[in-house]
Amino acid sequence: DRAAYDAKKAMAWDEVRMAGSPDRIKLMLDYKGDELIYVSAAIFDNDGVMVPNADNLLEFSVSGDAEIVATDAGDPTSHAPFYSPSIKAFNGLASVILRRTGKGSVTVSATSDGLKSQKLKI
Repeated sequence: DRAAYDAKKAMAWDEVRMAGSPDRIKLMLDYKGDELIYVSAAIFDNDGVMVPNADNLLEFSVSGDAEIVATDAGDPTSHAPFYSPSIKAFNGLASVILRRTGKGSVTVSATSDGLKSQKLKI
């Protein structure tokens, strides 16, 4: 742990924690527009620390008024097509882009062998 002090009062602090084995997927809404929705996926260990070297294959699915347009993980060496519903995480991260097909609710899911899955209702 590190801290920055001003007049003996802690003003900022930082903590470095080592990640354990991949345990679960966390989905986060990045952007929700009238036409497109961007969702990020991150892989975390059992203690809630992001696993920066995780490369698990993530399978995305969607229900409701949307369809998957693209997936990506930012890996410059990957030849995976963008339009595939699955992608290997790169540095513990991946993303999925959805296109709205109506005005109703949307639920996106991410699964991976050996990891706890997650659903995100939008």
